Amino acid sequence: MICVSACFISAIGLLECTPEICYSMTGFRVHEAKTIQEIRESYPVINELYPEFSEAEFIQRVTFQRLEGYRLVYIKEEDGIVSCLGFRSRNVLFSGKTLYVEDLATLTSAQRKGYGSCLMDWVIQYAKDEDCKAVALDSGPHMLVAHRLYINKGFRIFNYHFHKKLE
Repeated sequence: MICVSACFISAIGLLECTPEICYSMTGFRVHEAKTIQEIRESYPVINELYPEFSEAEFIQRVTFQRLEGYRLVYIKEEDGIVSCLGFRSRNVLFSGKTLYVEDLATLTSAQRKGYGSCLMDWVIQYAKDEDCKAVALDSGPHMLVAHRLYINKGFRIFNYHFHKKLE
């Protein structure tokens, strides 16, 4: 499956591409969560990744992080949002302008259907369109299915990420 930037061909010709939406060969559409309602609708998906967050805390964090450049994109099917990806760009000494994937989650009931793959293809293309030099992410050591996806998308294990919680 290939997910590309959204260019729509209509009877009047090629319309302007938008980063909010894309089509894959299977018809998935990628949207950006820009409203509180869209962020709220993303909560059940992200809750599977971060069950410690309440809906209110999730909405508050995403709203605040958006002020810092965080973006949340999603795929929605008839029953609601099934997969989400959160990201932001930053400049890093060793890699230059880098798009960092902070969150990727798919509902357990919707896994293995290509949603995560489409979101990764979309964000990689978005990074290229934004002249990023790299795409980076961290993943828990227990997330073996996700690791397979990342390796299949051309990612390599490059570093260890250390984290110390401050009290």
